[in-house]
This record gives sequence, C-alpha cells and structure tokens, in this order.
Amino acid sequence: MAPTVKPTEERIEDAWHTARLIPTTGIGGQDEQEERATSSLLAVMRAVPEFGRSLLQHVDAPAGRISTYSEVRFKDEEEKVSIPDGGLVVERGKTRWRCLVEVKTGNAPLRAEQVSGYLDLARAHGIDAVLTISNQITSSPEESPVPVDPKKVKKVALRHLSWWHILTEAIDQHRHRGITDPDQAWLLGELIAYLDHDKSGASGFEDLGEKWVAVRDGARAQTLRALDAGVRDVAA
Repeated sequence: MAPTVKPTEERIEDAWHTARLIPTTGIGGQDEQEERATSSLLAVMRAVPEFGRSLLQHVDAPAGRISTYSEVRFKDEEEKVSIPDGGLVVERGKTRWRCLVEVKTGNAPLRAEQVSGYLDLARAHGIDAVLTISNQITSSPEESPVPVDPKKVKKVALRHLSWWHILTEAIDQHRHRGITDPDQAWLLGELIAYLDHDKSGASGFEDLGEKWVAVRDGARAQTLRALDAGVRDVAA
C-alpha cells in the first residue's frame, strides 16, 4: 500500500489567492471602474500622507493635512446638479487649498466640454484647481489632454496626471523613498496591486501620447532626427 503523502504548506499556498483590500472582482462596467479607482486613490492619498504629498506636489498644492471626498455635488442657480468624481482639500494653518477631480479609466478619454464646465464650477465656488486623471499621457502636469479656453485657467489651475504617472509615483514612494508607518506602507502596496491589475482600468500604458505614432514610425524607418516634432515630448 502506497504511503499517504500529506500536502506541504507550500503546495497548499500555491492554490490560494492573496486577499486584497481593494479587489478587482465584480467590476461591472466603466462607471463602476471609475468610481472604484477614484475612491481607492483618494482614500489612500488621505491615509498615507507621504504618498498624498508626493503626488500633490506635481499639481502645485501646498503641504498640509489632506482631506479627500468622492462624488462631490454642486447646484447652480437653475438647480442643475454637477457631480465631479472627487474633491481634495489641503489645510495648513489658515491656508486652505481646494481642488475638483475628474477621472477616466480604460480607453475613455477626457471630454473638453466636461473639463471646461468644471473649470467654470471651480471659479464660481472659489475652488483653486481642477485635476484630471486618465490614461492619456502628457509631457507635464501643466499640459491638458483636451483644449481649454486660456481665459478659464487664469484664476483656476488645470492640472493632469496619467494613471501611469500615479502608479510610478506610488511605486517610487513605496519601494525607494519609503513609508515610515508599516500599516500605511501596506495600504499603499494594496493600491499599487489594484492599479497594476488590468481590470482596474488604470494600468494602461496604452501609448506615449498623440505624437507617439509618428515618432515610432520614424524610428522604425530610421528617418527620425533628434529635432523632429514630438521626440522631446515622447522622451519626457
């Protein structure tokens, strides 16, 4: 009679799936994907101040205590409701900086009319900035993927971060600069695991911006020159 072989702990664990704080299972569509990505990011920015500050320095926010909100609601004079995906408040002493957040995931692009409307909303309510987040890549946070009227950004700052930028910042903070609190480090690790999953809609390194195709084709044909349009933007 053959001896009974007991499975080792290593073999058992091979069949187990790591429990995640932010699961990717059950994401039902674009709206839910965006809501989950927005809520997860904003919650971790508040819970892990070192990460929140490192991210917000790219959008010219002051240092201070970070508060975050999802699906903030506003009414205009005609009682029409506008619901940006999120809101940020940074407070330090008497300084109070506020920002509206608009988020897209997957291949969904930002819409110029929506961003323009949120700029108007921010100006009407004395809000300092509008931050857009999507898989669209720009050469700097000051550059928007959508065209806007220059007059609308005189009193309200418009900034953009790609999900790739956010994920890179999270990994850099987690693995290289470090998080002093171990529980906060675990939380940031869970956000990284979520954003890095295909189902999150936030892991997409889809391309290198609108000028990428021309630069790529020029490189393949060996006709690309350092001073060609788009080379510097793609490299950045």
